[in-house]
Amino acid sequence: MTGPGAATGPIRAAGCVLWRRSPRGAGLEIALIHRPRWDDWSHPKGKLKRGEDALRGALR
Repeated sequence: MTGPGAATGPIRAAGCVLWRRSPRGAGLEIALIHRPRWDDWSHPKGKLKRGEDALRGALR
């Protein structure tokens, strides 16, 4: 991204892989998030707040 408001360095983010046993009996289900702006799918995560530890950010 370029222009006003563009990041000047790395953007720190944290997340996790959310899963559960399938309620139908066999296998696992994982959570994915659709990002319409980029038209892609990813694991849930968020940008870390200033000074926030990655583990704390992932739990948030």
